[in-house]
Amino acid sequence: MERLVTVVIPLCNMAAYLDACMAGVLAQTYTALDILLVDDGSTDESPAMCDAYAQRDERVRVIHQPNGGISYARNTGIEAAKGEYITFVDADDVPEPHYVQVLMTLCDRYDVKLAACNHWLWRGDDLKPCFDRDEGEKRLTQGEALHRTLYHKAPDVSVWGKVYHRSLMETVRFPMGKLFEDTYCFGDIMRGVQTLAYTSEPLYRYRIRVGSISHCAYSDRQEEYIDAVAHFTQVALKCSPQEEKGCARRKMHALLSTRRCLVDCPVEHKGRRARLEKQIRAGAWPLLWDREAPLRDKIGALVVCIGSKCYDLMWKGYSHRR
Repeated sequence: MERLVTVVIPLCNMAAYLDACMAGVLAQTYTALDILLVDDGSTDESPAMCDAYAQRDERVRVIHQPNGGISYARNTGIEAAKGEYITFVDADDVPEPHYVQVLMTLCDRYDVKLAACNHWLWRGDDLKPCFDRDEGEKRLTQGEALHRTLYHKAPDVSVWGKVYHRSLMETVRFPMGKLFEDTYCFGDIMRGVQTLAYTSEPLYRYRIRVGSISHCAYSDRQEEYIDAVAHFTQVALKCSPQEEKGCARRKMHALLSTRRCLVDCPVEHKGRRARLEKQIRAGAWPLLWDREAPLRDKIGALVVCIGSKCYDLMWKGYSHRR
């Protein structure tokens, strides 16, 4: 018999995307699903849409709650889950029809409590895989998975694109009121994982929307990414003390990622820019000697050392080519 999998779908004002998301979830070839829509204080048509789905399919449940943010909604989903396994789907994304089936098959085949997949980067009509599609299936130890993630290799830190045995989530809760909650929690989840399974087949469509926090100009909250990476790397070092270089590289990436949001920044942000650049310069030399660090990070750190104007010009040229 198929084991029950709870699909947690947190949402707030996602009426424009919910039908596409639910079409993907309801079309899953794995049918033993507990589909949990967590309406986090929506003010658009989302609440009524959620209730309509629950009326049409007995597998769908709905929780309406006051707005508390995506971490609050995901935590509600974890606590209300009925399944032996849990997976997360964001309401503006779409899983492929065999998403759950493949991941549960991997759990059985490799006798693991966590299985992860490659995903599509979805911009408008354009789809491209995030990671190399030719790696196939593999079992990864905790140390191997952490090492790869520290260098932005698969599997990544996103909470979606994976199935988890519910025991892995018993003590994990997403940080309330924080952005970049996936990065923050990845190490906490990995504490309970000895081995995991991974497939390079893209099974999840991650929609890249203009205006999302990951793809917008600088705000004070952008620096929460640095805090999230600091927590993740702290936990990663406890699990794998030999990963000092990888953790340093991941922290440098967080600094560089935040610095790119300060291109042509207004006067009021120049103090923050200077502080970030000071930290980048302090870590540039070890990064340059790290053979596994991506060339893009090394070039970014070098250009920061040259000067702010040079970095701004470089990033604008790079962004235009992308």
